[in-house]
Amino acid sequence: MAKNVKKKKNNAKGVFEKYIAPKIIGKDSDETITNFCTLDYNYFYHIATKFSLKERQISSLVGFKDEFLILTLVSQIIKELKLGNTYSFKKVTANRSDLSYHLSFI
Repeated sequence: MAKNVKKKKNNAKGVFEKYIAPKIIGKDSDETITNFCTLDYNYFYHIATKFSLKERQISSLVGFKDEFLILTLVSQIIKELKLGNTYSFKKVTANRSDLSYHLSFI
C-alpha cells in the first residue's frame, strides 16, 4: 500500500536561494555585478513559471534579487577593501519607494 506523500510547495524564497542566488554571487564585486547584469526579468519569470509560483510570489522573487545584490555587494566590497574591522553589514530591506540599508559601525 502506497503512503500519501505530500509534495512540498515551492515558495519564492526557496526558489531564489536554490536556483538564483548561486548564479548572482561572483568571486569578487566586479564578477557579481557582471553576473547580476546578465539576469533580466524574463529569466525570473521563466524560473517562476517553471516552479509554478503565483503572481505575488513572482514579485517577491524579483524583490529578493535586489535585496540580495545589495547585501552581497556591500559585503564583498567591505571584504575587498579590508574594512571588516570597521564596518559590518546586517540587513537589507526593500519597501515601495526604495531600498533602505542598515550599516553597523563597530
